[in-house]
Amino acid sequence: MAFELVTRTCRGSRFPWKRLRALCFVPAFVLGVLVFVPAAAAQTAPTANAGADQTVTEGATVTLDGSGSSDSANRALTYAWSQTGGAEVELSSTGAVRPSFIVPTRLAANATLTFSLTVTAGGRDSQPDTVAITVTAGSDDAPTADAGTDQTVYEDAMVALDGTGSRDPEGQALTYAWSQTGGTSVTLSSASGVSPTFTAPSSLTATAALTFSLTVTASGTASQPDTVTITVPAGSTTPTTTAPTVGSVGFFGSPYRGDTYGVGERISVAVSFNTVVSVVGRPQVALTIGTRTRYATFYHANGRDTYFRYRTQPGDADTDGIAIPQNAVRLNGGAIKDAADTTVNAALTHSAVTADSDRKVNGRLVYPPRQAWVQIMSSPYSGDTYKLAETVTVNVRFNKAVRVIGTPSVELTIGTRKRQARYDSTIYSRVVFTYAVQAADADADGISINANAIRLNGGAIKDVVATNTDAVLTHTAVAASTAQKVDGSLAPAVSHIRFHPSLLPSGGTYTKGDTMRLEVWFDQAVSVSGSPRLGLQIGSRTRQASGQLGATYTRLMFFSYRVQAGEADTDGVAIGTNALTLNGGSIVAAIDGTTNAVLTHDAVAADATRKVGRPAPVDRQPFFTAAVAEQIYEVDVPVGVTLPAAVGGDGVLSYTLAPPAGLTYTRPADTTTGGIIAGTPTAAQAETTYTLTATDVDGDTAALAFSI
Repeated sequence: MAFELVTRTCRGSRFPWKRLRALCFVPAFVLGVLVFVPAAAAQTAPTANAGADQTVTEGATVTLDGSGSSDSANRALTYAWSQTGGAEVELSSTGAVRPSFIVPTRLAANATLTFSLTVTAGGRDSQPDTVAITVTAGSDDAPTADAGTDQTVYEDAMVALDGTGSRDPEGQALTYAWSQTGGTSVTLSSASGVSPTFTAPSSLTATAALTFSLTVTASGTASQPDTVTITVPAGSTTPTTTAPTVGSVGFFGSPYRGDTYGVGERISVAVSFNTVVSVVGRPQVALTIGTRTRYATFYHANGRDTYFRYRTQPGDADTDGIAIPQNAVRLNGGAIKDAADTTVNAALTHSAVTADSDRKVNGRLVYPPRQAWVQIMSSPYSGDTYKLAETVTVNVRFNKAVRVIGTPSVELTIGTRKRQARYDSTIYSRVVFTYAVQAADADADGISINANAIRLNGGAIKDVVATNTDAVLTHTAVAASTAQKVDGSLAPAVSHIRFHPSLLPSGGTYTKGDTMRLEVWFDQAVSVSGSPRLGLQIGSRTRQASGQLGATYTRLMFFSYRVQAGEADTDGVAIGTNALTLNGGSIVAAIDGTTNAVLTHDAVAADATRKVGRPAPVDRQPFFTAAVAEQIYEVDVPVGVTLPAAVGGDGVLSYTLAPPAGLTYTRPADTTTGGIIAGTPTAAQAETTYTLTATDVDGDTAALAFSI
């Protein structure tokens, strides 16, 4: 109920009745001056409903459903979805009633993804509602082999191959199968080890490239092979390199407020070495937070300095301050090496860092998210000037994860005009805003952003964990940059033309029935009608590729042409100057639908990887996939050894081998072996290297060396 405050005469004076009710009180139903009227219905918060839990399979498209959300006053609802658990996925929209996402694949085990929905009506937020999506892991996906990174080593150096990056999505045990596929033959310490070693060849007259293949198997399912190349420069010698050592370990940055980190804040650690290092993978640094050990993970290196970070969790607590134990740097499957000589691993020993009383932790403290920086992340598609319909992207980074309600914006200054970059998406602590350049926009100095330019527009930006905590939106200005000019009056123009980069013809030659695919890129989004064409120079003929728009609102047009019988071009297909024609259609600016595109463009030179005609034969090299272990025979004791066959090459392979005295070599009768050594040794001899040579029909050879 509510008072209706009226003023009337009481005992000859005129005062607010409420102040004189003790002197002049008369029942309201008699005088009609103190009136109780019903108040407006209580402004209750709406109710979020994130939909029913679901069980899905890997790779499925899942649609979340917030349509069951309601408001007792039937006010319009806005929606704010966020992911709160499980493997990270990308929602199609965080503000839709029914956003969707694609479930991750190759899961090691069943997984649960959780999402939170908050709805807003009349400026009031609901309590969050959650939904769980249970993902059933697929059956025994094939493992993935990782033969490690390519290396350049010195002659006679001990080389270690690295298969530790191989993975099975179900987490099953792996078996390893290494083989040498090219280069000077070497002997692996183990063909089935995770990281077998070998000695690099020496006394080389030319640089040698040794290639190795790794296949891994899990529960009988084999991976596709992965290869690695070890390059050995001729005449190189192993230098003496001192391993990098840790110079210092310490914290940098500070809690948002006072001496205590709240939940979701980032703790940053710097590890400095005495020389420049190279970091592979995600090494970690152990942190002691109360009674728990947490791990800060590597995210950046700069010369001698490496940087690690950890975000505090709700259960973290430390009243004395965070400490770092002795020798806390762990590789976590990665590596830290000397940058000048990546064969030398860093020494990771270091002293402990005692508890820092200025860095306490209280996982129950909730500080509001604060803006870390505002930045224009995009660049003009061509040159330094945004043109009509080009997108300007602004990122606002907060110091912790946030959720966005409604459609906030960031105000841009473009020339004399204020333009609003509207909310686009949220990725944990990063909020993305976008603006499409309009025809009237012009700024010769570059776009700028004034201080405190974030506008909520009736929405909100809040903490993900503490759902009712608003973010602090104050920030410094972003100065104009001449690399961010704007001229919205410019018509679309051809940026460049190219063949589709990943669709090469087999053997470098298109044959009858093959389809050429080309791309025409514009400097802004276009709208296309009819069937524009692109002229192709195939030998002495001009052929027309037909085109279509890549999507509803895009800069890209696709063109295709199917090769006809009798067409030939030994130099490669070319495109002449200004070969793009409308053919009765149109290409206009998508934003206004009327501004005609400028179709002039440079020629595209003949591409020798895209010839037309009959394909050239492919010269295949033979190679051995297996090694022969060291052979030890006794005089007058019969032996018989089957040698491995080579693979590849052109035609039938022939084999040659000169065996020791008393033994004979029999060439293979089929392709399953490389022949047989048999007989009875007649005389003792020192260890001697023998070579089995396989030769194909055009003279290419492969050699397999072994000792007897």
